[in-house]
Amino acid sequence: MSGSDALTQPMQGVGQTLLGMAAVLALILALAWLARRFGVQGAGRSHLLKVVASTAIGPRERVVVVEVAGTWVVLGVTPTHVQAVHTLAAPLAHADAAPGAA
Repeated sequence: MSGSDALTQPMQGVGQTLLGMAAVLALILALAWLARRFGVQGAGRSHLLKVVASTAIGPRERVVVVEVAGTWVVLGVTPTHVQAVHTLAAPLAHADAAPGAA
């Protein structure tokens, strides 16, 4: 084995390792993108509660409208507190619409 071969062998191993790590990272990122794109739902998700709308009103504060049993509940949400602000009947056009229809 010559001197240049002795230096080339470890570099090839490092290159293969880095290439393998890059491939695994790319796979993880691709799967995360797909999960977010197609909305993978957890097994514990309930169909009794549906988020109708949500909007940020500050850096960490949100107003969220959820539908529960044909009633819309407007919630004020902060990092430490959730407050029911208002309740109203869900509009008939929204309640009768097929899931996924706008």
